[in-house]
Amino acid sequence: MTYIPKSKIIVKTAQYSYLEENFYSNLSPNKPYTGPYMETSEGRYFIGTDFRTKGAELFKKSETSVNFGTGEDFNTYLNIKPSPYKFLDKTKPIPATKKIPTEKDYERGYYKRYFSSRVNQQFGYKEISFKTYNSIDQQQGEYDHHLHDVGLINWAIKGNVYKINQLTLIEKQKSFPNISHLFPILNEFQRPDLQVQTDLTTEGEELYYADGTEYIGSYHIHPTEGPMEGAKHILTSHSKLYYSDNLPIPARDTSVDEEYKQYLEEEKKKANRIRKNNIINRPTATRDQTRTTPSRTNTPPPTTTPSRGSTSSPVGGSGY
Repeated sequence: MTYIPKSKIIVKTAQYSYLEENFYSNLSPNKPYTGPYMETSEGRYFIGTDFRTKGAELFKKSETSVNFGTGEDFNTYLNIKPSPYKFLDKTKPIPATKKIPTEKDYERGYYKRYFSSRVNQQFGYKEISFKTYNSIDQQQGEYDHHLHDVGLINWAIKGNVYKINQLTLIEKQKSFPNISHLFPILNEFQRPDLQVQTDLTTEGEELYYADGTEYIGSYHIHPTEGPMEGAKHILTSHSKLYYSDNLPIPARDTSVDEEYKQYLEEEKKKANRIRKNNIINRPTATRDQTRTTPSRTNTPPPTTTPSRGSTSSPVGGSGY
């Protein structure tokens, strides 16, 4: 038996993994080994924790090949987990379809619109055809019915469509949250009505003035202007009303910006005035302040005083 120092042996524990390589021995070539094993510095593997009493040599084998998804390995996996992969392999992406109302729908005043909802997304909605709706609803296997729910909505295309469709969406959102994002245009596919709809009433949370103030009371719907205040349309001026989803965007108030701009202009002028005053009042050198060299002048010689020891003689001789 060849002796190998402990420093050249690493003891590990083998665990089974489907996606990674597993250990096998010649004693059980079809059953993956799990348990303690030793790895030598030469890259060999043996069962056990002490090389002196080592077990069978192990070798690695991958459970999945590089080409997983095709071939023998994939077929083996499908036999183990046949349901999801075989099902998803046959499904198709759900196509989005916007259904257009027919003449019979306009006579009826509404038509059915179908949609799908992805169960794991808050806004995963698509408008679909009846055929797609029926396939998912009946779980025919053409589309992934495990991941999608379906629903339908009666869409008004005649009369006060704003109010009818808004109330319909509010009710539908109890089962399908955020469904209104799929149908944002409440009057979609409505044909213009040449007659004014009169004597309508709102109790609130429906119509608003342009500034966002809620309107409560009687109103009418003009064929071109839309909802307006008052039970009937009159020739004198009266306010237009808006639904919450089509309120006009208020014009930006620029008064604050103009005031601030004016303030900056005044501050700039003030700074200029101060700068000019400083230049004017700044002390400058003058001719009187310039340094001059004093001019030379004729000065009399200093007066001398005779000493005490000397006497002066009168003119004409001495006094002898």
